Amino acid sequence: MSGARLLVGPALVALLLAAAPPARAAPASRAAPKVPPGADVFAIIVGHNDGGGVLPDLKYADDDALRFYRLMRQLTTREQIALFTELDVDTWRQIQASGEEAPLALPPLKGRINEVFALFKRRIAERHQKHPGRKVHFFFFYSGHGERGYFLLKKSGTRLTDSVYTGADLQRAFADSPADVNQIFIDACKSQSLFTAKGAADDDELGPTSAGSSTRWSGRRGATPTWASSRRRRASSPRARRATCAPATSRTWSSRG
Repeated sequence: MSGARLLVGPALVALLLAAAPPARAAPASRAAPKVPPGADVFAIIVGHNDGGGVLPDLKYADDDALRFYRLMRQLTTREQIALFTELDVDTWRQIQASGEEAPLALPPLKGRINEVFALFKRRIAERHQKHPGRKVHFFFFYSGHGERGYFLLKKSGTRLTDSVYTGADLQRAFADSPADVNQIFIDACKSQSLFTAKGAADDDELGPTSAGSSTRWSGRRGATPTWASSRRRRASSPRARRATCAPATSRTWSSRG
């Protein structure tokens, strides 16, 4: 299972969300991520508006998650998608008015997300045993608030680490992924810091020859990362910087030969 590779599309999140049906519309056939015919798709999708009492609440992270869910439904069954978000009242009204089938959404809790990671990896391994020649793509999408080295989740427990997902958490979640292709889309401020070397500055973007970052994300299957991240637009104050954040980071790599 060597010779794995990484392919990156830096603006892919924005393009995917632009291609998805708007929140008030029923599902339609639109452009979706390219997946080979016959491939299986699993997806974990997270949207979180809450700023944790420190950052201002967002309005549309739940809608972003719902749109990505609709994209994934073009590629796979509901049983192979986990949606973690809390849809607001306006979104629920739009779903009901459209006649769309309401998705099953769970609160974006770290423990539950980790449980689904483990469940889906078991199912992917079982799928490979039953259909060894069939490719499996594993997607992870997040929309919400990001800080240096982590993004926010619903509060649980008493420690910060109980309510955030770090770059190290993502690394552990995907290190033993049996999927043929793993794709991560992060739509959050400072999203690049999830993938940069420890101690790097907020605006650092490590390129394809950055050995430290490549080693960190290569995993045990020899993936060779190629990085692409968006930068934050400069502003005069921390509050203004948060307001002018220009997020979108994606990572795609093959973990099987």
